[in-house]
Amino acid sequence: MNDDKWDETKDNIRNKFEVLDERMEDVIYEDRVTNKERKIGNRDILEFMTPTGKMKIEREKKLVVIDKKLHYHRQKADAVSQLIFSDNEYSDRIQVFKKDQDEWELVEMRGEGTL
Repeated sequence: MNDDKWDETKDNIRNKFEVLDERMEDVIYEDRVTNKERKIGNRDILEFMTPTGKMKIEREKKLVVIDKKLHYHRQKADAVSQLIFSDNEYSDRIQVFKKDQDEWELVEMRGEGTL
């Protein structure tokens, strides 16, 4: 989903429902080889109230993984994986959740729909 379509989706939600919370969070990758953290994207979250209850939609936009390197240790039996990210390619993931009591449950979406 491109940025314009996402903005249009959020506007549709704002016009139809009461928005409870809107926030942006960083998506962080912890490199276990270098022990450094790197921001690889962001998560745009919109919580809103519908006639059926509280809902949340998230768009996660992050850098695409282009390679995975395994670092082996001679004295240990395990390997540490290191992800290599693209500098300019992004992937998007949209998820919708419904609040059931105190927990968010993923809503299974089939096909394409509009909000």
